[in-house]
Amino acid sequence: MFRILFYFSLLLCSPANAKIAFVTEIHRPPELGGLEILVKRPVSFRGKIPAVLLFGGFETGAEAIELFDPGVPLQLLTFEYPFAPPRKLGFPSGLKYVGEAKRAIHQTLEGVERLVEWVGRQPGVDPRRIVLVGASFGAPFVSMAAGKHPEVRGLILAHGFADVPAVISYRLAEALGRDYGIFGRWVGNFLGRGLSWYAELPATEDFLARLTKSQSVLLLTAKDDDLLPPEAVVALRKALGASQAKWEEKVFPGGHLRPGQQGVIETLLRESLDWMKREKIL
Repeated sequence: MFRILFYFSLLLCSPANAKIAFVTEIHRPPELGGLEILVKRPVSFRGKIPAVLLFGGFETGAEAIELFDPGVPLQLLTFEYPFAPPRKLGFPSGLKYVGEAKRAIHQTLEGVERLVEWVGRQPGVDPRRIVLVGASFGAPFVSMAAGKHPEVRGLILAHGFADVPAVISYRLAEALGRDYGIFGRWVGNFLGRGLSWYAELPATEDFLARLTKSQSVLLLTAKDDDLLPPEAVVALRKALGASQAKWEEKVFPGGHLRPGQQGVIETLLRESLDWMKREKIL
């Protein structure tokens, strides 16, 4: 997975953005079942501030929150995904991780929901200004949480998607197609649908359609996204259109975000912060 939030963070560590001192803490709230939460907050700030929950690819959590410095008073929270697969999964050897991946997906979904509830009760946080940020494969997790929790004020999806089974099938078909040609693509498509069924994945679209008129959404989309099937982004827009939420989309040239594309990352981050200011979240 791509370390999107990690590279967002690298661009925010300049002295110009370091006017507010932050401290990073580790919390293990009993009500979260011992889940280790990383919290980055201003060292000193009076009043209640917004909370931003960050979820990106599988390798973002601790590094992202440590380096992310928006230069404005807010609280940042995340946790590491409970699954660390090898960087390269072969076929069929990678199938041995399927059970572990299924458990991790459902643990993450539950963890994000509990974190939303927990942070809203913290004395230094304004429960009316909670924002969920999902980049790439973090998008479905935060989308489902926002649909279940109308108290979430904002939702930002950077290169996000719906129709998760279609995305899994597409990625597997692309990977196996490189090694086995057309046959590999057919196996990848079939395998992706089967794995989605086995994992009992909730339909992201159903949760997005539940968003209320008090919630706002920002989509940051790649015009020529090469890692997502077009129908997955169409499904995302359709689900938002069926909701009562206010939403807008910014489309940028190029493909799916990758590490090292600092200009693109800086643009997406600036758009996110500007949007939160326009929505009176910051």
